[in-house]
Amino acid sequence: MNFAASPDIEFQKIKCKKRTVHNGWNIFDLPERSEDDSFHVLDLATTKGYGYRMFFPISKQENDGLKLKFNVKAHSDGHILLSPEQYPKDESPVYEIVLGAGENTYSVIRRKKRCENKVITNCKQFLVSPDEWREFWIEMKGNKIQVRRKDSGAFMEWEDPEPLPIKYYGFCCWNDAPASWIVLPSQPSPPSFWADLDVSRSTHRTTGYGYHIFSPISKQENDGLKLKFNVIAPKDGYILLSPQQFPKDESPVYEIVLGAGENTYSVIRRKKLGENKVVTYSAESLVSPDEWREFWIEMKGNKIQVGRKDSGAFMEWEDPEPLPIKYYSFSCYDNAIASWIIMPILF
Repeated sequence: MNFAASPDIEFQKIKCKKRTVHNGWNIFDLPERSEDDSFHVLDLATTKGYGYRMFFPISKQENDGLKLKFNVKAHSDGHILLSPEQYPKDESPVYEIVLGAGENTYSVIRRKKRCENKVITNCKQFLVSPDEWREFWIEMKGNKIQVRRKDSGAFMEWEDPEPLPIKYYGFCCWNDAPASWIVLPSQPSPPSFWADLDVSRSTHRTTGYGYHIFSPISKQENDGLKLKFNVIAPKDGYILLSPQQFPKDESPVYEIVLGAGENTYSVIRRKKLGENKVVTYSAESLVSPDEWREFWIEMKGNKIQVGRKDSGAFMEWEDPEPLPIKYYSFSCYDNAIASWIIMPILF
């Protein structure tokens, strides 16, 4: 199921199992992934034309270094932007890396969008391909940037006399040539329960307000449900519980917002962006852009409760006319970006 962030970029939520992923309609064959990759649900993005429409945070970097791993399918001109700012201007200092420029004959590193090439590396053969996934790594440690293919040494590198403190990345291509990307940035370690899960694992990234993917909540015993999830977000993590798979704006639903108001309070609503049925203020930031934080939502009878891991509910509300919840979704707000691990469980 696709959700568009702009006319020039589309995302798909794809689930990986034995080198095959399924998004409900299409099958994608991925390159073999190394055994130490923790996340088996990835974001597949398709870009068209030049222009960085979305930027994603690179989480806490160990030893002042970063590593960005990604797979790409493209005819030529795969562009990666590394930036200190989330929305850099054209004249802002950034690192722009182009793979397969000049009709797939060379690659470059720049320190500004579409400007002087700091280094050029010629390709002995086509570096990117429109027919197969090819994996690349970008590493930065100290003042050195290196670009390499999977399981090989760096084929391009440059040392910046004044290295930039990179916090975000974006990607695009050139002219009307489309490119597809699977990007796996370095992230904080997954929550401790991750390795022990026997259920289907799910990680998702959301940007801006809007519920685009709805997942079913399995059979509920004793008329109750429990939704456990981990989230990384600067603020405004949205969870929607709905009787319908694709509710309209006016449909009755439960909308729960964690870290609203610049991460100062949380709410429960009975309609999208509707009246707050309950508001709970936080003494400290409830969600974080740097670490996974675990929450749970429980509903039994007419009572909805929201709590942190291994603690009691910090917010609850009783609905006089409780809804028969069958689906859940998630979102964030404005230009905020959130990552989620969600696992519905039963009583």
